[in-house]
Amino acid sequence: MRPPGYLAGAIRDHHPEDLEWRERFVDRLIDRCDIMNPLAGKTFNEETGLWTICGIPTTKHLIVAADFAAVDRADFIVFNFLALADGYPMIGSLTEWGRSTNRSILRFGIIPPKYLGHGNLRTFQCLHPFLDEPMAAAFDTPNACLDFLEDYLGVLSGRDARYRGVIPPMSERFGDAAERTV
Repeated sequence: MRPPGYLAGAIRDHHPEDLEWRERFVDRLIDRCDIMNPLAGKTFNEETGLWTICGIPTTKHLIVAADFAAVDRADFIVFNFLALADGYPMIGSLTEWGRSTNRSILRFGIIPPKYLGHGNLRTFQCLHPFLDEPMAAAFDTPNACLDFLEDYLGVLSGRDARYRGVIPPMSERFGDAAERTV
């Protein structure tokens, strides 16, 4: 089974980095999982400043419905929170984060190393608790997260023989005869 994954994060006009990380993830992971990309089918018109989805103008209802459907279907979600360090509020991504915490799934975060997200450093000397607690793993860069997922998706899918568990296969423990007698 190919695990379905979703790529959440800022989508800001005139910020190519918000699109480029997703393209790298799709290119490298497409053979390992079913990727749901909120940019799939969308086009930005530089002249008009308008977005379309498969040729029709975007609407707030279509965007929210499609993104929530992807969040509800995903077995894992990559949340790129790098725009938070730029002061961008990421309301959509944080709403998706909140919705995802209602399910038992893997949440991976991409977070700038020095971003804490909380002004009360006496109480919270780490990442904001509402981000930190439900997160399976945090990465400093999209590439670090991508390198991890490229290998880890074999675990999620159960297809990679290297990930049968921490115990070596019986043939390694007892010789080739063990495999034939089981």
